[in-house]
Formats: sequence, structure tokens, C-alpha cells
Amino acid sequence: MLLGTEFLVSSKKTTIASRFPANPEKRLLWCQRLNLESAEHQKKFIYVCSQHFVEDSFYTSPSGLQCIKEDALPRLTR
Repeated sequence: MLLGTEFLVSSKKTTIASRFPANPEKRLLWCQRLNLESAEHQKKFIYVCSQHFVEDSFYTSPSGLQCIKEDALPRLTR
């Protein structure tokens, strides 16, 4: 879990930090999948890095940015 960071750059590739969804039910689901305490989903700014998603969880926007799909779900390990 990351707080207040949007992008991290490693020596191998760019790691994208995605903000938890605004929808309370979806936020709770993400917390459950990442084994976070239920109170964590109430924080305003929570991010999860792209290493917690499978490759097909992303798409490339028309402007060339890597974006997470609406139905993507994080997991503990890649």
C-alpha cells in the first residue's frame, strides 16, 4: 500500500501506483484481496502498485498512458 505517491520508477520498468476505487464496495473488496484491515478502506488516499495486478489488467489510453481496467482486481502476489 502506498500513500500519496502516483508513480514509482525502478531500474527495470515503471511501476504504476493506482488509487483505490472511490466506490465503497469496490474499495472494501480491494482491501479484502490485499489482506488489509477493514478500516484501511476508509482512508481517502490509498494506492496499490501495478505489481499487484496481472498483465491483462491494463490498457493503453489514446494518449499512450498505461491505465488500469475498470474491472481489474489486485492480488497479493503477481
